[in-house]
Amino acid sequence: MKIIFYNETLMSGGIEKCIELLTNYLYPQHEIEIIYIDEKKLDPNIVSLLSKNAKVHKLNEGEQVEGDICIWCRLYMDYSKLKQQIKVKKNFLWVHSIPQEKNNYVLQNPDFLNTVDKIICVSDTIKQLLPAGKEKATVIHNFLPNNIHELANSPIAQEDVFNSPNSLHFITVSRLSTGKGFERVLNLVNMLKKHHIPFEYLVIGKGRAKEQEIRNMFNNIDEVKFLGYKENPYPYIKKADYLVQLSDFETWGNVITESKYLGTPVITTSYATAYEQVEDNVNGIIINLNETNYEPYLSRIIHGLHSYKKNLHNFTYKNEIEVWNALITPHNKPQNSSSQ
Repeated sequence: MKIIFYNETLMSGGIEKCIELLTNYLYPQHEIEIIYIDEKKLDPNIVSLLSKNAKVHKLNEGEQVEGDICIWCRLYMDYSKLKQQIKVKKNFLWVHSIPQEKNNYVLQNPDFLNTVDKIICVSDTIKQLLPAGKEKATVIHNFLPNNIHELANSPIAQEDVFNSPNSLHFITVSRLSTGKGFERVLNLVNMLKKHHIPFEYLVIGKGRAKEQEIRNMFNNIDEVKFLGYKENPYPYIKKADYLVQLSDFETWGNVITESKYLGTPVITTSYATAYEQVEDNVNGIIINLNETNYEPYLSRIIHGLHSYKKNLHNFTYKNEIEVWNALITPHNKPQNSSSQ
């Protein structure tokens, strides 16, 4: 079976990571093709990763591709024209964004939602936000790499590691862009410095237009170190005390699940889906999204760490690849998801 993934562009982000992980499971049982149309934001590192299991190329004007299923991943433009170029038997919409997000053409268009065969939402919250098509929607949470423990035990460069054993160790793994909450990170960092709390803070990720602006926000803060893009962020997450993800919104934070699985508690904001992933004051801390004063959270950050780590010993993860298999080949009914 030939499966086509459509993503308007291929940059360093959660959607591209999800495509990579899903194709790892689907290939070589299925032929995989990944197409995009926007070259301006193309990330060569991501293209290289995705090319391991798939043919990756730009869809040119007037070009046609054929397959059995198209999985539409990031789609902010009129679908009807693209549908004339991508000829398939079934169309699946893989929802990684907020239906009410500005300029989100397809998820605000009930007519479009009614034309697809299946809608795959990465969280229950996103399914409930759909303006139409809920009856054909399935919730499938994103995957972890099946070798995540092996990856987390990989060696890392000495200059990149946390150096002080007596400091609190924080990490953010995120695209450096608007909406990822770096102004909130700055609030957190300033609070720690105000109270003379020893800490080290690593930031993994890169961006485009906003990257330098975000880096400049932390110019005079020696405790914060930007490491850029890392193909394998897991050793850093495992060594941290907290993963910090203070975004305006996440449909399903892949790195949050990864962090919990590696035993690292999470500090995140109170967007709707956060409560599906983090139990506040149990395995992490959920900060009020509109809060600018982080003083009330300081005691929990310092004194709750041991308890949060202990509670993560019982965290289990279910791989839902069988649900995907049942959608792609309906005669394969999903079995009980395997736990890692």
